[in-house]
Amino acid sequence: MNKILLSSEDELNNLVIEEDTDLIIRFNNTSKKVNIIVENDICLNVIEVSKDNKNEFQIVLKDNSRLIYNRAVKDSNDYILVMLNGNSSSAVINNSVNNNIEAAVKLDIIHNNINTYSELHNHAINNSNEGFLFFVNAIINSSGIDSITKQENKIINTKKGKSNIYPNLLVDIDRVDASHSAYISDLDKESLFYMKSRGLSEKQARVLLMEAFLLGNLNIQEDYIDEVKQILF
Repeated sequence: MNKILLSSEDELNNLVIEEDTDLIIRFNNTSKKVNIIVENDICLNVIEVSKDNKNEFQIVLKDNSRLIYNRAVKDSNDYILVMLNGNSSSAVINNSVNNNIEAAVKLDIIHNNINTYSELHNHAINNSNEGFLFFVNAIINSSGIDSITKQENKIINTKKGKSNIYPNLLVDIDRVDASHSAYISDLDKESLFYMKSRGLSEKQARVLLMEAFLLGNLNIQEDYIDEVKQILF
């Protein structure tokens, strides 16, 4: 298994993944364009731990290639484009955002071949009095027969900021499975009441529920949990 580390100081235009790879991204206060090509029959496992960014990621997957992308980001305005160009290529993205500024995260997943699969889990906490936006496009073109796309989007508003979710499904062919969901609310009042009845303060209960909401959305190794907590909280 290959391992690549990318930090804010690295200059990167095009990265070609030719063997199974763990890609660790640590970007702070940057504005970068990152282009990645995943060759046939390769698994790319990405862990991103970043804050204060405005980056653009383009990831192209070829035949039977897989992307597993776990993001823990704070106060970022990022754009992610994933192109499933290969037959039976797939992408699973777990996106956890803690936001204290006016911001937007945009994701485009484009199915350009048969039997492709995408699964998106977008969780955000908006701690600002400004707006936060998830703009999510899952696109299945006419060449994407027998493809599947799923997206689940949730935002927790802790203050008076206005949040929006645009969970778009743009499908140009029959014989596909496409679904989405969108949820915006404050923290669950029943859960808060239960935790407070067990002796926790309001603040303690809210912190634990926010940690569960963001950390529970990620599928990462134990080695990165402390770093993720430091970024998100």
